Amino acid sequence: AGDGRSTAGLLKLILLSFITCGIYGLYWLYRAGDELDRQRAEQGQLPGHLGILYLLLSLFGFTIVSYALLQSELNGYAAE
Repeated sequence: AGDGRSTAGLLKLILLSFITCGIYGLYWLYRAGDELDRQRAEQGQLPGHLGILYLLLSLFGFTIVSYALLQSELNGYAAE
């Protein structure tokens, strides 16, 4: 974990979001939610359109809520 790869994705997100004035951040949240939906489908759960949820929350100024929901979903996978 000390090889620097663990923060490379975060740095890319911050840099590209800054360069694109936040548009890449919206795209990243949508893709992350879409990937989580794909994981849910592989486990036999119903997809919840998480990408759209995260995108809409961010568009209406609740980006921190999107990140919190994303983290909560990831914590659920880590607990399994």
